[in-house]
Amino acid sequence: MKSTESKTKLITAAVEQYLKSTINIKRKNKILIAFSSGPDSTALLDVLWKLSSGYNLEIITAYYNHALRESDVLEKEMQRGLENCRLRNINMITGFDDGSIKSETEDLGTEGAARKYRYRFLKKVFTEHNCDYTAMGHNLDDQIETVVMRLFSGSGASGLKGIPQVNEEIIRPLISVSKKDILEYLNENCITYSFDESNNEEYYLRNRIRNSLLPEAGKIFPGFEKSVLLLSEKMQMTENYIKNETEKKIKWTAVEEGFKTDFNNFFSMPEIIRLESLYRVIDRIFREDERRIPYSFLKPVLQQDGGVRNSSVYLEGYGIRLFRTGKELYLKKITERLKEKPLTVMLEDKKSIYPIYKNRYICIEEKHISECGKTDLWINPLYVHGNLCIRFRVNGDRIALKGGSKKIKKLFSEMGIQKDLKDRIPLLCDDKGILAVMGSAYGYRDRISERIYSRESENSKVIIFRIRQV
Repeated sequence: MKSTESKTKLITAAVEQYLKSTINIKRKNKILIAFSSGPDSTALLDVLWKLSSGYNLEIITAYYNHALRESDVLEKEMQRGLENCRLRNINMITGFDDGSIKSETEDLGTEGAARKYRYRFLKKVFTEHNCDYTAMGHNLDDQIETVVMRLFSGSGASGLKGIPQVNEEIIRPLISVSKKDILEYLNENCITYSFDESNNEEYYLRNRIRNSLLPEAGKIFPGFEKSVLLLSEKMQMTENYIKNETEKKIKWTAVEEGFKTDFNNFFSMPEIIRLESLYRVIDRIFREDERRIPYSFLKPVLQQDGGVRNSSVYLEGYGIRLFRTGKELYLKKITERLKEKPLTVMLEDKKSIYPIYKNRYICIEEKHISECGKTDLWINPLYVHGNLCIRFRVNGDRIALKGGSKKIKKLFSEMGIQKDLKDRIPLLCDDKGILAVMGSAYGYRDRISERIYSRESENSKVIIFRIRQV
């Protein structure tokens, strides 16, 4: 065999074997390729195109512009992708991010937000074009990186099994092929592709694992890649066993806004079965890109037998509530929505109550300064500029503190406010900006703008803001 034929035959054979074991090759299959114009998806495009007639495949591609790099670089990348598709008479559908990724970077991270909107775009194209499968360009190196990354992140069997070869309509024909072989395949066939320079940036976690951690691991444990892949196989078997046992032993029944199961049966099960059951039912409530609930949040349920009370809330946060009523254990989605519009505060009222979230309210009343407690939040209405309102954070919010102006995003991090509460902390504002962060609504301290302080006599009348929970 000539050296110039080796990688072409190797990769073609690997993809053929994958197709035969994964899809129904006796009928026509419409495959959407998640296309980035990079080496992996370009090689996948070429191999599937060459096999399309023999395996009755119809191919389209979908390219998503994340708008995270220079516009001229992205334009060249997209044009190269269009040219590769044009040469093969394949339609390339393009999508462009409208700023949504950057708006969610704080909560999901850049990689997480980019992944969320890329997959949403792929799902939209998949549905609109009546596709049978979405083919991703993940390769063997991606699998190793993923398992190692999840190992150091504390994942269990479900995470350590790595990237699934098949996940519903998503297929990964190159999952058994190394990056080195892919690059050699492209070189052998004189195929041009784009290279994303951000893959070398140490800012991204996966890049640090790929460029720094794995090379060092290879020096200490030569050939460790095989061991990682064996770990992935073992964890796949472990996860399959736990999954099957969980399905047999804990049954959840759909109810309004959630699910219920037998309380005594749930708490009689081993901890790993309880944990898997919770993850599985949570997945039925949320889409994968909507909610990621950490093990540390669920762990308290694994450390108790449920107690003897007829009504108990065991978990509340991250958009869910796990509670007992009688003989049933309920897991429900918290459906109450934050108010999207600011609540205008009517200072002329002597006493007012403003609901902010679920059973929490802000009560305001007029009193003299001498009647205020040390922890009371109060303001002289004479110093309010324009309208006074209660609202929640938006991008770019800042508050003027005694030590200087600070972003609300940074202040919340310093205050240790848990992630799912950051959009619930009420802010007291006037037309000039934020007067106070009302952290006391959820057990945190209030933070007061320097603008709110004024030297008044004890007989001065002020408006007091207090949190009430009923």
